[in-house]
Amino acid sequence: MSPEHMNIQYMKIIDGIWTQPASVPFGFTEGSDSPFISSDGTKLVFLRGHFSGAAGPGKVCIVEKSNGEWMSPIILGNEVNQDGAHWQASIADNQNLYFATNDIYFSEYVNGEYTTAKKLSSKINTDNAQEGCPFIAPDESYLIFDRADHYADLYISFKQNDGSWGEAVEMVELSTGAHELYANVSPDGRFIMFLSCRSGGMLLPYWVDASIIDNYRNN
Repeated sequence: MSPEHMNIQYMKIIDGIWTQPASVPFGFTEGSDSPFISSDGTKLVFLRGHFSGAAGPGKVCIVEKSNGEWMSPIILGNEVNQDGAHWQASIADNQNLYFATNDIYFSEYVNGEYTTAKKLSSKINTDNAQEGCPFIAPDESYLIFDRADHYADLYISFKQNDGSWGEAVEMVELSTGAHELYANVSPDGRFIMFLSCRSGGMLLPYWVDASIIDNYRNN
């Protein structure tokens, strides 16, 4: 597939029916992917040129909506875009950023700028597996991500009262021995959406009631 066909698309619900996919009014000629929109719908983070290789490893970008229109995207600086490919970035309501380069990193938004990204603790990042595709809750109360040894499964970690992250726990209801990854929770908090290879080896979208998150809270 050529890079110009690997940009982000969107669909709308009009009168209860999904429209046909359309391309977003921003992107890069070498392709863009892995979009993540903020809970208020005003900011979107995505990767530039992840699969095409035209611009090297995927770069984390951000684009903001102003007066209902998307502005020009900005490629974030070296504080976020360190060496190595990036895998899905997600943004909290306070604009703090979480992303993965085989481990999960965190970059704090302070006075309009992102701080140098730091790797999250060993309670999330292990030595014997890769961690990727983080979803951060809008209020930063929990983090869902995939952990891959041979296959990827979804894990969840809750933020503790002292600001540290608790031990990550596998979300066993969603783990099938196939690839489960790219989790997102809907803005209204009702559903978890994710991709899985559980059906014939094809990577397809699935969803589940997000109330299962409460099964792991305070465990």
